[in-house]
Amino acid sequence: MKRGALHKANSGTSLTSTLMLDILGVDDAQRLPLNPDEALPLLEQGQIDAFFYVAGAPASLFANNQIDGSRFHLVPIKDAPLLATYTPAKIAAGTYTFQQQEVSIVAVKAVLMTFDYQARGNAYQQESCKTVSDFARLILDGRDRLQASGHPKWKQVDLTALPPGWEVSACVKAGLAQDYKPNCTVASAQTSPANNEYLDLLRQHLKP
Repeated sequence: MKRGALHKANSGTSLTSTLMLDILGVDDAQRLPLNPDEALPLLEQGQIDAFFYVAGAPASLFANNQIDGSRFHLVPIKDAPLLATYTPAKIAAGTYTFQQQEVSIVAVKAVLMTFDYQARGNAYQQESCKTVSDFARLILDGRDRLQASGHPKWKQVDLTALPPGWEVSACVKAGLAQDYKPNCTVASAQTSPANNEYLDLLRQHLKP
């Protein structure tokens, strides 16, 4: 690879791709700060050789674009240093129309993190802790529905896979208590009268 897109600086894809190239000692490639949606057309035009993309499969960028499988493919990752650093994974054959064979890759583990709110803290802390508790319980109670009709990655979610060195939030554990009942509602789409006045004034200024 002489010209590769690594995503915008400080993004997850940028951090992962930079680390992978550094681990492999690839230091003579031109590293371009392009988002995947910017990189794909450049790849198709032959202006770059490859691009990195960290996303849950199936990624909409690949699923929603007509990609010529005779010219482009997913690159298998089999390098021992990368397999020792990341979790080996596979993209099943036919996940994308241009990809008919199973592809060995590496996975970047994703976790849900929250600030360590205190249930006995000030009003903000208490309310935030309650929100975390509700969210944890909604995921647990809705797991079957998420796996059945949500993003395919929900089928791979393992709620028992705890990252080493991390502790589960007390607010999360409170939401998993047998007798806990979430108290949340769907946010109203209605705009308050005061905000309607603001929007009317704004439209007057934005008239063409």
